[in-house]
Formats: sequence, structure tokens, C-alpha cells
Amino acid sequence: MVPEVMEMEKTMTIGQFSKLSGVSQRTLRFYEEKGMLRPSYVSETGRRYYTADDLIPLQQIITLKYLGFPLDEISQMLARQTGSLKDNLLAQKQAIEQKRRHLDQIIKALDHAVAILDVEESIDPSVFSFLIQSIISENQQMEYLAQVFPEQTFNHIRQLFSDKEKELEWNKRSAALFHSLKQVIGLHPPESDEVQALVEELFRMTDEMFGGNWQALNAAASKLEDEELPGFFTSPFTPEEERFVQEACEYYMKQKGLIPDA
Repeated sequence: MVPEVMEMEKTMTIGQFSKLSGVSQRTLRFYEEKGMLRPSYVSETGRRYYTADDLIPLQQIITLKYLGFPLDEISQMLARQTGSLKDNLLAQKQAIEQKRRHLDQIIKALDHAVAILDVEESIDPSVFSFLIQSIISENQQMEYLAQVFPEQTFNHIRQLFSDKEKELEWNKRSAALFHSLKQVIGLHPPESDEVQALVEELFRMTDEMFGGNWQALNAAASKLEDEELPGFFTSPFTPEEERFVQEACEYYMKQKGLIPDA
């Protein structure tokens, strides 16, 4: 449709559209180059004309960009849109709600980090990073655990982390324990009293998390023995530290008669 047959009050030059939307002409041309927002009509001389309907996809771009979506992802989202305006708006709302849930987890992770630093003077950076990433990916972890553990065990885990105060206290204890373990590695052997006291706390926390159902834990461990855990499951320990902790745990279990002493 050419401008001559459009109703003049419904068409806008790029300058008018820029003024109405608050988006610079340079940005509008950039969005056009990216295939994200094309004008309703481009004349033979290269003049761009927009209508009020073009404000809708522009609003989507602005909103999604404000929420932190990269432009390439926004472009793909717009390209996938089909159906009515209502369907597209609902799809946009769903994407924003997903982003909001992610931001909520980041905020919670930062709140917990501040609370931990209020108690601990210093925390090993790898432990700190591990706890923050674990909180951010908490929903993904829960979905995975629901597939691994029996319903009763999973419900116990979910209940533990559904209580805000309990979860914060758990993360404080975890941070303190992992930090202490990293401090003793290289200073004391796995069978030392210093290390074994920390291992006992590790087993105590594990028992609390799984509600004392070690059978379910062992079954899950056997099931996952040959599987690689998803990337959102991380560890605060290096491979060398992992081997040290494993050796200390094996010694603890032998002393407690949990496994035979070969």
C-alpha cells in the first residue's frame, strides 16, 4: 500500500514515528536491518512510512530488551510469532514471566549471599560461586531430582527448600561446612579428627536433606553412576579436593560400620 492511498493521518514518516515512540531514527533503522521491525512501506526514494500498528512490535522489542533478552533472541521470538495479536501478547507475557522467575532467583541468591557474609568473615570464592549458582538453578535442579528420587523423598527435599528461613539457614550451614573443608585439605589427612568432625556434619546434613532415607539415596547414586549430571549441578571442590573428601567419607563410613573395612 502506497502513502497516496493510505489515510494520511494514519501514516508517519520515520521522524514522526521516532518522536511518537521515543526511539531514535538510528535505532529504528538498526531494528530494520536486523529484520525485527520493518516499516509498513518504503517508497522508491527510500522514505520509510510507519503506522500505529508498528508500535506493537516496537513495544515488544523495547520491553524484552529492558528485561535483558539479547537482540538475537528477541529477533527469533518475533519471527516465531504467529496467530492473533492476543496470542502474540500472551506469548510475550509468558516469556516475561519466565524472565521474572529467573530474576527472582538471582535476587534470592544475592540476599542469601549478603546474609552469609553477615555471619562469615570470609568465604572461599569457589564456595561462594557454587552457592549462588545453586540457588539460581534451583528450579532446574528440583525438576531433575523429581525424576531421580521416589515421591516421598522428593517431597521431603522440596519441603525443606520451600521454607525461606530453613533454606537460608541451610545455605549458611553449607557455606560454612564447604569453606571449612577446603581449609583443612592439605593441612590434615582424611582420617584426622579435624577432617572427620567436618565429615560427620556433612553426613548429618545429608541425612536431614533426604529424611534419613539412605536407601533412596544409594539407589539414586547407583542409577546415576554411569550418567553425567546436568551442567546446572556444580561442585565447590576441585577434582583433587573431591578425591580427598571421598577418601575422608569412606574412612568415616568404615569407622561407623556403614561399609565393610577391607
